[in-house]
Amino acid sequence: RGLDVPLPPTKAEQEAIAGALSDADALIESLEQLLAKKRHLKQGAMQELLTGEVRCQEFRQPRSSYRQTTFGRVPTDWTPTRLESVSAFITKGSTPTTYGFGWQSDGVLFLRSECVSEHGLDLSQSMFISEAAHRSLRRSEVSGGDLLMTITGNVGRVVRLRDDFGEANINQHIARIRIVKEQVATPFVLHFLSRPTVRKYYSVITTGQAYPQISLRQVRETEIALPSLNEQNAIAAVLSDMDAEIGTLESKLAKARQLKQGMMQELLTGRIRLV
Repeated sequence: RGLDVPLPPTKAEQEAIAGALSDADALIESLEQLLAKKRHLKQGAMQELLTGEVRCQEFRQPRSSYRQTTFGRVPTDWTPTRLESVSAFITKGSTPTTYGFGWQSDGVLFLRSECVSEHGLDLSQSMFISEAAHRSLRRSEVSGGDLLMTITGNVGRVVRLRDDFGEANINQHIARIRIVKEQVATPFVLHFLSRPTVRKYYSVITTGQAYPQISLRQVRETEIALPSLNEQNAIAAVLSDMDAEIGTLESKLAKARQLKQGMMQELLTGRIRLV
């Protein structure tokens, strides 16, 4: 009741300001709705393409037969394969302070589980360690092309580091998966592991109620169904294009929200007058 509201002198100016901000709200809402729709379409495409329910044009067969796997039915020409058989040794990181190393303001990038977000790599949650610490923790170094998966807390989030990412290190809450088999496309594995069905499977096999976790053994034994390399690449290309479209929309939405905040600061303080 005692809050002072600084009112412009005329109703026309108040309405002009409200109208401009309402237009900004409408743009944000439309982008949010479009983004939700695109994400929903991506989920549907993942379900169809990563199970072989729908196959890319050049891989369609007149009559397909299916087999049951851990994560549902797949075509019989897809091969169920343990993750450990197509990867370098799947490992995790540790906490540098356990080994006598402190945090630094710069140096080698150190990724925490918060960096592996639902919508990609979030470097705002990262820290830095020294070169000496990085060399000491060499077993858990990561580089461009690696897949990172959270194995504690919100288990099963997965991201792929860009090919030009460079080097970094990880903590004990992240598993590093480095695909090394030539007949396996890393982007395909990324999309396969990102399926809601896989996340649900991990949630079922977690141990620990207060702080859920899965073991490296369980990660290594995760079974992925692999079509031919060409089909893997075709599926990954479709889903990656959808990811790029979603990423563009996310950027537009973030800019629209930022623009609205700026408009509020300028218009609701009278720094910029519309009338």
